[in-house]
Order: sequence, then structure tokens, then C-alpha cells
Amino acid sequence: MKSIPIINKVFFLFILVAILYNSSSVLITVNSNSGISLLIPAIIIVLLINSSNKKLPTIKGMNSTTFYCIFVIIGLFTFFYNFDSTVLSPYIRFFLIITLSLLLSNIYSFENFVIYYLRIILIISIFSLIGYSLVNFLNFGSFLPIITNINNIDYYNGYLFYILHHAPERNIGIFWEPGIFASFLIIALIFEVSMKEKINKVHFFIFSFTILTTLSTSGIFLLPFILILLINKRNQTRISLLFNIFLLLFFILVQFRLEEILQILNNINPDLFGKVLYKSKSVMTRLNGPLVDLAIFSQSPIYGVGYSEYYNIWRSLTYRSDVLSQTSTITYFLAVFGFMGIFYVIGWIKGILNIQKATLLGKLTILSIFIIILTKEPHQNNVLMYLMLFYFLKNKSVA
Repeated sequence: MKSIPIINKVFFLFILVAILYNSSSVLITVNSNSGISLLIPAIIIVLLINSSNKKLPTIKGMNSTTFYCIFVIIGLFTFFYNFDSTVLSPYIRFFLIITLSLLLSNIYSFENFVIYYLRIILIISIFSLIGYSLVNFLNFGSFLPIITNINNIDYYNGYLFYILHHAPERNIGIFWEPGIFASFLIIALIFEVSMKEKINKVHFFIFSFTILTTLSTSGIFLLPFILILLINKRNQTRISLLFNIFLLLFFILVQFRLEEILQILNNINPDLFGKVLYKSKSVMTRLNGPLVDLAIFSQSPIYGVGYSEYYNIWRSLTYRSDVLSQTSTITYFLAVFGFMGIFYVIGWIKGILNIQKATLLGKLTILSIFIIILTKEPHQNNVLMYLMLFYFLKNKSVA
């Protein structure tokens, strides 16, 4: 039986909403239960599409399926070892997110995913810039309703964009904090440069300019990595290779010493660099957030502390400290799941290094970008990030 186009469009729109809602959106921090409510029917719809297409994992898809099974085993192991029947929703959300991500990666080609990803991030960027301009230059915020998330952070609700009430000058798109938005924009630039024969200069400019409006220090300082991809795409001589390797090592060093560099620059010229330092996340949060995770990991390195105990210990360790929030996805996995949480970062390394038709420098540059993103931002419950992980594990061509 032929599928009805209008129904297909409705299903596609519903799946898109489920993905974006569960990809660190503002709304997930307002009502996380709705995220689970969206994931369940989305999985059912995708299963129906998958069964009608009769698609099964291929040899190229076995890596993603293997890592999916590893994640499920790790999650179940940690749940039963740290059994607490009152804390089920974090585990349910985790299993639903990775299941939806795997199913989608089996149905749609990576090329189609990239096309839709670029379009969606472009639309989000345009609406965010419109909202950003209305609130910051025309004082339109007074006409917008305000919503409050579970951490008592207020947002101007533009429905197609959101603005931080306490920091309207930082563009967040539809995501709960600027760094998350900047990360997705950086990934859009990777795809724009590495996946397309011809770069769309207008799209490239919009993505780059929108990153600047987030005032995310990590996002802004990742832009030079995109420059390496650009140079590598256009010129692959030996001299160019050596120059790019030097740039890559230099930019990696800058990223992991970013807060100290900003502090030095602020001491030299506080008028110029003070605002950037102030508007970025707390320096102590950036530096000590992962250390808190590692301290939690040391309490149960084999089995992990589980979801509920993680937050209890985290609160006790950060009480009256300068660490304001959890920042590193990689160390979070270690703390929650124990040493087996290392499979999360192993998956990214394996997937990106297996990218087809990419130069070694291109692979290392992309890997560096993702490791920095996963070190400095919390993406543990992010559908889009798991989708990309599973696509990379399928050894799909990215450059």
C-alpha cells in the first residue's frame, strides 16, 4: 500500500519535534517528562517505517549496533547494581534516546541527515537572530511571555526562539544555554565544509555570525578549527599539511587553556576582555566541573554510582563552591557508569577515525572538535549527538 504524503509529513514533523525537544532544548529543562512522552510514540513510528522498508543493520551498520548493545548493557548493569526503584526515568530516557537514535540512523542515510541538519540549524539560526535583534535592539522582550525551568532560570518565550532573561545578549536559539547552541553551529560548519562539494557562503556566514552572538568562548575559539578544515579542503600540499598540523596542535592547546588565557587577557585589558570572560561560564566551573565528576568516579570506579546517587554526591561536593553546573559529558559517563563509561568516548574516537574519504588531518581535526565539545558541554541526554555518533560508527563518508 502506498503511503499517504500528508501522513508522512506529519510523522516526519512529529519525529523532528521529538528529536529537537530531546536535544538540550529549553523546553526539556521546563518539563522533562514531556520529552519521554514524545520519545515513545516517535520510536513506534520509526519502527513502523523501518518494518515497512524491511531494513536491517548491514555490515557497515554493525559497529553502531554493537555500541548500542554495549550502552544498553552498561545502563542495565549500573541500574541493577545501584538499584533504586524510585529513580527510573533517567534510565528510561537514556534507553529511549539511544534506541530512537539507532533506529533513525538505520533508516535514513547520513547524507540525508546532513542535509536536514543543515537546513534545521539554518532555520533555528535565522529565527534566533530575529529574536535576538527584537529583544536586544527593539526592547521586544516586554511583549513576550516568560517561562521558568527547573533551575529557576527565566527565558523569554518566542516559541520559535528563546532568550535568556538575565543575559539577553547571549543567543541560545531553542537550546537551554549558549554553549549548546554554539556546539551545534560548529558541527553545522563541519558538515558545510566537509560534506559538500561547494560551500554555501551565505550559510557559512550565518552559522559563523550566529556563533559570535552566543558569546560562547568555547564556540568562538573552535572557529579556527573550521579554518583548518577549509585549508585542508582546498590545499593538501606537504607544506600546507605541516602548517595545518601546527595550527591544530596550537588550537587544541588554546582550547584546554582557554580560561587561563582569558584571565591573562582580562588582566591586561579588562575593558576589552572582561565582558567575554564574564559572559562565559564560570572559570571555576569549566576547570573544576570535570574534576568533581572524577571525584565521584573514584567512589565507585568499577560499577559507577548511577543517576540518582550521582546528583546527590555532586550537590554535596559542589556545595558552596564555584562549580555551578555539570559540564563534561565524558567525565559524566565515567561517574555514572564507572570505567565502562569509557566506551562512550571510544565510540566517538572509533567512529570519527573510520570516516571514509577523509584525510588523516581532517579526521584528527573533526575528532578534536568533538572531544572538546564533549569535554566542555553536557550532551549525555542529547538525541542529535547520539545520532551523529551512530552515523559515524557506520563508517559513513563525511569528507
